[in-house]
Amino acid sequence: MIEVERIAIVRIKEELDVLYSRVNPPYGVIPKWHAPAATDEEIAAVEKRLGIALPAEVKEVCKEFSGITDSAPYFMGEQFRFFQEKAAGVIGHESASFLEDNFRVNGIFPLNQWGVPDEIWNPRIEYCEVIEEYEESKADGDAIESVVAYIGCVEGILSDELFVHIGNSESESVFIYLNASSENFGAIYNVDASRSEAFLLVYKIADNYLDFIECIKKSLEIQLQSEGA
Repeated sequence: MIEVERIAIVRIKEELDVLYSRVNPPYGVIPKWHAPAATDEEIAAVEKRLGIALPAEVKEVCKEFSGITDSAPYFMGEQFRFFQEKAAGVIGHESASFLEDNFRVNGIFPLNQWGVPDEIWNPRIEYCEVIEEYEESKADGDAIESVVAYIGCVEGILSDELFVHIGNSESESVFIYLNASSENFGAIYNVDASRSEAFLLVYKIADNYLDFIECIKKSLEIQLQSEGA
């Protein structure tokens, strides 16, 4: 079964190289948009550092893809329409118009950088602090109208250390949930936050890491079709 999955992953990788060569200049050149794949030893080291067993599909994909370093469109299709309706219902006002099915994935880190905060910014902790600010404002009687919504995940997921930062998107940051006791184990999430507009949304964008890579491929195909390329 894993061998069949591996063949499919190699095929996706080849297709992605061709697609990127058509959408990102210089055209006709296949960019080296990923570093050498992770070894079994490197995967084991990450699992030891995080104190978890990675989902099988993560390990298989990361043997071929260790990081996505070019910006990629991300379209959610029917899943997005469901999400948009639910988000609009939670928010309850026209601010939901900022939700458009065309955000971009700016980069996914190599596996050995998953969950490693830089010296300046730890997004998971920062988002928790944003929520605390909203709650304190309400407790103090401030007029701030804030919205915190979780879609496709449990409330408070940002407080779980197994909600692991793996990359960045145009909206904010990309996470994977590595809590094996959750029904959403291995799911990929985007966080969209704005202090100025007082909202923070956490929503699922893919059920697992292989699905995430497939969605990037489909999104590139959609972009090419819209450009008539």
